[in-house]
Order: sequence, then C-alpha cells, then structure tokens
Amino acid sequence: MHDTRKINSHVQEMVRWLFLSCFFCSSLFSESFITYGFSGGRFGDCLLAYLHAKWLSYQYDMPLLYRPFPYSSELTLHAKEKRYQPYYLWKYPMLKLGAFRPYPTEGECIYECPYFSTIPDNEWEDPNAYRFFIDWKDEKFKKIVREMISPLKAIELTIPPKDCINIALHIREGGGFEKGLFHFPLKMPPLSFYLEAFSKVLAEFEGFPIYCYLFTDALDPGALAEKLKTVVPKDASVQIDYRKQGNHHAANVLEDFLSFLQFDALIYPQSNYSGVAAGMGDFAITYSPVGFSREKKKSVITKSHLEKNEAFYQQVIERVAR
Repeated sequence: MHDTRKINSHVQEMVRWLFLSCFFCSSLFSESFITYGFSGGRFGDCLLAYLHAKWLSYQYDMPLLYRPFPYSSELTLHAKEKRYQPYYLWKYPMLKLGAFRPYPTEGECIYECPYFSTIPDNEWEDPNAYRFFIDWKDEKFKKIVREMISPLKAIELTIPPKDCINIALHIREGGGFEKGLFHFPLKMPPLSFYLEAFSKVLAEFEGFPIYCYLFTDALDPGALAEKLKTVVPKDASVQIDYRKQGNHHAANVLEDFLSFLQFDALIYPQSNYSGVAAGMGDFAITYSPVGFSREKKKSVITKSHLEKNEAFYQQVIERVAR
C-alpha cells in the first residue's frame, strides 16, 4: 500500500515547481527581447550575427538573449549576457525580422534578427534581403562591444612594436578548408589585391619604419611574405613578420582576431572575421576590396576602399616621430 503522505509531498513539490516556472516566465517576459539566427558559418559569421542583434538591442533598449557559438564561451559576453533558452517560447512566440517586419516594435515577444552579411556586391544574396549597417562611429556602442568581445582569461596576442608604424594584413586563402577565389572574390581576393593594398598603405606612411604582420590561413605564409616584399620601395625600412609554425585555418582564431586590434592599420578582405575587427578597432587606415568583375576564369578586384581616420593617423605619426 502506497504512503499517501509521500505521494502528497510529491504532488506539492510539483505544484510548487509549476508555480515558480510560471512566475519566472511571467517576470522574464514583461518586455520584448532580441536574439539572432546563424548562417552555419564559422566564428566571423557568428560574431556578426551577435553584433547585429546587439546593435538592435542597443538602439531599441531591448534586452538581448545570447545564443552560444564557437569560441563565445571564452569571451566576456558568455558571462554577462542573458542566455536564450528554448522554453522561453512557452509564453511568447519568436518573430523573425525581415522586409515586412524591419523594426522590433510589435509588443512583447522574442525577435530574431536573421543572419546577413554586409559584403558589398554579394551576388549570392538576395538584394532585397533584410540588412542594416552598424554605426561604428558610435563610441558608446563600440565601448560596449569591446567589453563583451574581450577574453575571459588572458590569451597570447601578437603585440607589435610601438616605435614604428604597424600594419596588420589579413590574407584569406582557405587554408585547405574552403576554395573561393573565383566564387567569392571579395572574401578571398587574388594576391594582386594585397600587393596593391600593401603598396598604397606603405605610401601613406612614407619615411617611417614599418612593421607588418601577416595574419593568414595560408599553408605557406613565408611564400606570401616574399611576394609582398616585391612592392616594398628599396629605401624603405619594412619588416614583414608571420607565424612560423602552427598555421592552420582552425588555429589561433581568437588570438588573431583580438590581435588585429593592436595594430595601427588593417588591410583585410570582405571577411566577417576581419571586417568586424575593422569596425571595432581604432585604426589610422583600413583598406579593403569593394568591387570586382570576372574575366574568363579569373576574378579581378575593380574597386577598393581606403579609409583614413585623421585623428588616429596623427596620433600614430606623433608616436613614432618622438
């Protein structure tokens, strides 16, 4: 015969749990939230998805629900953001933002910001797809982002010397993981783009000693460094450095990303990985491809953009000239 007192105790515990769950959900959903969807891509894509939702959260003063992604557990955002849980949908539906719902203004619910890239002239995306641009000149937002995308524990960064102009150069080849020189020419532009970019950025710092670090997934970064040396003026003092071992498309992901931010100038492809760093950082100069054409079986970069921040440029020049 069952002990009715024990059964009643279990029932009371279950009722208590249900009451607390309902109370928790009611208090949690007293307002709307923002979260984000993924593309299925790697760290750069996931980080951009998070930042798009973070921008909406910032603009509309709406709490963000964080969804973990590769390497996010090593960042401050993992400890400080409110975590998304599937059972949140018990009370309110998920509404995906898009052409017919461009702004999160419809009341209490969870809005999902769909993944989208900000690559110009991306022929593989619907031109009418939902998209907006983060205002990286908003210093308050940049401060929030830098805090959230900082390491929870100390990691080994590439710190350039400060007695010279230092340039971070991100060359994305695929490293055996992906091939896209033809299909994604802005994401993985041909070497000719980097040679032209390096030459033009060097010209902006003519007369000053230069330290350039090559961040790449290429299996043979030394060969790339030798080709970059061909555009260095004979009378220029330029050192080109790179990782001598352990180079791999899945290695040093956070280390390299956060190292970009330590440099004065950044040359980068239209990769979300280094593109986010270009927005987050305080660079004197950034240089990236923004247009291309196809010639037979080759892709050619037809337009590039050099952005110069005069205030930071002068700070860099003064630092090195001392």
